[in-house]
Parts: sequence; C-alpha cells; structure tokens
Amino acid sequence: MDVLVLGRSRFLEQRGLLALRKAGFARIDLASQSRRAVGTWADGDVYGDYADALARSNAPLVYISLINALHVEWARRALDAGRHVVVDKPLAITLGDTRDLISLATDRGVCLAEATVFAYHPAMQAFCQKRSDIGGAKCLTVVLSVPPYPPGDFRRDAALGGGALNDIGPYAAAAGRMVFGVPPDEVLCRASYNEGLVTAFSLLARYGANGFYTGHFGFDTEYRNDIDVLGPGGRLSLERIFTLSSDLEAEIVSRIDNKNTVLSVPAADAAALFFKRLKTAIAAGLWGEFIEPIEIDAEFRAALAKSADSASNPIS
Repeated sequence: MDVLVLGRSRFLEQRGLLALRKAGFARIDLASQSRRAVGTWADGDVYGDYADALARSNAPLVYISLINALHVEWARRALDAGRHVVVDKPLAITLGDTRDLISLATDRGVCLAEATVFAYHPAMQAFCQKRSDIGGAKCLTVVLSVPPYPPGDFRRDAALGGGALNDIGPYAAAAGRMVFGVPPDEVLCRASYNEGLVTAFSLLARYGANGFYTGHFGFDTEYRNDIDVLGPGGRLSLERIFTLSSDLEAEIVSRIDNKNTVLSVPAADAAALFFKRLKTAIAAGLWGEFIEPIEIDAEFRAALAKSADSASNPIS
C-alpha cells in the first residue's frame, strides 16, 4: 500500500516517517510547501501543493500532518476524493466538524483515523489489561505537562488551532476511554490562559457511581508524563507512556499488599504499530476500531472546553 503525506511536521521528521517505513508502506509521497522538501525526500514523489498532490498521487491512504487549523479542510478534501484518511491529533477542533468528517467517511465507504498512537504501545495495552490485578479502576490520575513551546510554534497560536485543550486534550480523552472503557457521565475542567490561549488545564471526570479521573495537562511547567490507577486491591503506575521513545523499555509498577512488582515491557515504536495496524485494517476493509473512538474522544474534549469556558470569567 502507498501513502500520501500532507505536511512535513516535526512529528513526521522525528517519528512519523520512520514509523511509516517500519509499517511497510511501499511508497510514501509527500506534499509540502516547505522548501526543505525539495531534493531531500527519497521515499516517493514530492509535490509543492496539497491539491495537486491529491489529484496526481495514486496513494489510497492520505496522512495529514499539518497544523491543527488545517486538519478539517484537507481531511474533507481527501475523503471527498475517496481516500482513506489518518490525521495527526486532534482530528478536528470542534465536535461538529468531527461528526461531519465521520459522516463523510461513512458515506464514502473509507477509513478515518486519528493518530493518537500511544494507545497502540504494548505498555499501555498491558497497563489496561492489568486493571483486573487490582480489582478494577476506581481512580485514574494522569499528568502530562511540558515546558513552554518556543516563540513561533503554532501550538502557541489559537488561530492556528493551538492551545493545550486542542493539542494535549486528545491524550486526556483517550486515556480515560482506555482505562474505564466507557464515556464519562460528567466532566469538569478549569484552564489557565495566557493572552486568550489555553496553556494548561485540570480536569475531574466521573464514570458511573465509583469511577473518577483527575488530571493536569499543559505546556507551562517542568516535564512530567505519567499515568496512575487506583483500585480496591492495589495501584498501577506507568511513566512517559504518552511520548515514550521507541528505543526505551517501559516499566509498569504494581503495588499490591504494600509490595511493588515491576513488569518490564520491551521497547516498541507505538507510531509504527499504529500505522501497521491501520494498513492491515484498510486492506481487510475492517476499520471500525479506528472510527469508533473518534467521536467518544471528541465529545470528551468538547465537554472539557465547555466547562473551561463556563469558568473563564469567574465573579471576583
């Protein structure tokens, strides 16, 4: 299978291209408006215009790796052209746009996927499977916070789809879905703002009568990246899962009866595993596992945004 990539993002440079190669794509065409692409791409044809690439490339899968604000436009164009589409997170900024893209993909009979790749890391899957060891999940705690991005980075510009709710919100949504297995009943959120941009947010979500999720996400602190689950019979902890390098093993720490047990999970390339699974699903015509989580996660992010907005102008 061939793939056409729209955009030469930092993720593509650092992880995406290697992941596509590992996943076994026969040809990787690129459409980029950056001059860096000229003469430095050996995996397929290079186009300087996105529309021209969609018209000329024969790749059945389009991977959109553009700034957040351009995701919906080019996902819609690619779906309209009858291509399968995978988009870097977030797939879309609004719930309405998300639903429109899902509907379009369904009408065209093609796959639509959001590249929240950490969910395909063996450590994250093992972490969720070990919930039974502690009697199920009662409390999920997640922290994903990084230092501020440099000036000029699109994630610092709300007009370009930046902000923590858009850029890191998909991690928050996917983590809750994977651990509890169902959408939340209630979501509360409070956000930090800098000149109108959400730079960080904290959340509290309730799942049924006895499941709770607390978390903090942002790009205004020292680096921290971990997930922790409490159950009636113990605790599970996992660090760095959201951005774990492909050459590092992961360690799941189980604390049961005041004793720690460490499960080492071999190093793995989550992005490569994601793309390989996607390629296989498209070839088999069975891609429900990719479409089904999209709306659940988008609804979670919409609830975060609504709750944060309702509290953005507190009475003093």
